[in-house]
Amino acid sequence: MISNQSLIAYASTYNNFKSGDEMNQEMQVSIELKKGRMLTSLDARDELGILDYPKRISNLRAMGVVIKDRWKRVKTRFGKYTRVKEYYL
Repeated sequence: MISNQSLIAYASTYNNFKSGDEMNQEMQVSIELKKGRMLTSLDARDELGILDYPKRISNLRAMGVVIKDRWKRVKTRFGKYTRVKEYYL
């Protein structure tokens, strides 16, 4: 298990986070995206516990992080299809 301090140090290396900052949702998102992951709002909710993922993306972009996005077609629980945004670096 990676310590909270290690995650903060990792995040501060690549973004505008200070080493004294506590782990927050922007840091969690940044770390996952830096790992090469492509995340939708559904992924962020289920895996990271982040309910307002587009806001976290917006905050990171405001800090100068270049985040790309695209539409992804996913199946709903009712068997139909819908589109969701998928974010990546």
